[in-house]
Amino acid sequence: MKIGLKQTGSVALAVLLGSVSHASSEAPEQEETPTEEEAPTQQAPAETSGALTIKIHGFATNDGQAMARIYRPEDGVPVGKPYRITQGDIKKGTSSLVFDDLPFGSYGLIIAHDENGNGEIDHNILGIPKEALGFSGGFSISLFSGAPEFDDLRFNFAADADPLGLVVSKPLRMSPH
Repeated sequence: MKIGLKQTGSVALAVLLGSVSHASSEAPEQEETPTEEEAPTQQAPAETSGALTIKIHGFATNDGQAMARIYRPEDGVPVGKPYRITQGDIKKGTSSLVFDDLPFGSYGLIIAHDENGNGEIDHNILGIPKEALGFSGGFSISLFSGAPEFDDLRFNFAADADPLGLVVSKPLRMSPH
């Protein structure tokens, strides 16, 4: 059988076109760039923590250190383990302490004048604190108040929080009359 040039050319063209169309079907499709209306909006991730600054005054002396213990609801105020502790120097009866990278949420604070620098809140034989204390939430200790519970100390820490101002004072002392 004799194949003519016209027929051979058609076969060659068909093979060429087939390979071109086959090659074009394997090429990756171009993705269309979404228009501004179709583009998903991306917001900056919300901050989940910040620096809590505590400005404390009322220290009778500059001896020792200011100590802040911060508690979460589940930490067991005041006898449980604090979530974090920070300490700092006292100058002219004041101190400024910072809890860096603190997750936003509800907390309670107990501030102590750690006069002897042992990192503890010292108590007398009756269990009354011997060192000056300060509390968040407006709590003040007295013979009738007892130890604070978390809700007594609760405050909310958020991104727009101002520095927290607290005052320390000596608890009531038993007089030897």
